[in-house]
Amino acid sequence: MTKSYNTILITMLVGALCLSTLGNKLYAASDIKPVVTKNNYVIAESDWYFNGVQKKVGVNVWMHDDPVSKDNQQVIRSNRDVVYSIAIVDVSQGATFTVPKSNEFQAIQIIDEAHLFHQVVLGGQSLEVTADDIEGEYVYLLARTADNGDLVDTKTRQKALYFEAKSNRPYQAKAFNADEVIAFRNELVRQINTGEQKVEGHDAFGKTLADVNPHNYLYAAA
Repeated sequence: MTKSYNTILITMLVGALCLSTLGNKLYAASDIKPVVTKNNYVIAESDWYFNGVQKKVGVNVWMHDDPVSKDNQQVIRSNRDVVYSIAIVDVSQGATFTVPKSNEFQAIQIIDEAHLFHQVVLGGQSLEVTADDIEGEYVYLLARTADNGDLVDTKTRQKALYFEAKSNRPYQAKAFNADEVIAFRNELVRQINTGEQKVEGHDAFGKTLADVNPHNYLYAAA
């Protein structure tokens, strides 16, 4: 599975070109289970998270988590000075995201189906997002609310996060095999942990595929 950096870069550039050309067509649900490859892994990984949240709470519903601990983490290396809130939102007809003004840190990070559009809404701000702004028609919200040690106050501020979506359609999973996604993720993580591959974060994330380095984009998603 391990390839040279140049080979991976070429492969991912081809995949990125295909993705940007196909646009939202790539996101249509299918009865045929696609095989997870380097070209579609990031989409499959995003789908794994999107589908997981939908199974728990559905679409357009906040899932407010408790303080972070070793046994309570939604993502790898969660920050312990914040509490997290997660939601999947249908933006096909547009949605507005709002963070109330506060003296404490609070932010909503907005991530699309291609692990792009890392827009952040901070305290006292609102942002409108439509499907024209992103890849796909749904976004994954990863909100952070400062944990100031007062659990009641922290949870109150957490629940004040707000969004309004004009559509409420169920998210259509893309039929990737969950075991394949997990196995592929674990292999990429293993390559980084053993030093076979390197990853840098400065160009692993962006609003469009043109903003990211394909190699870093691939490994950072894992």
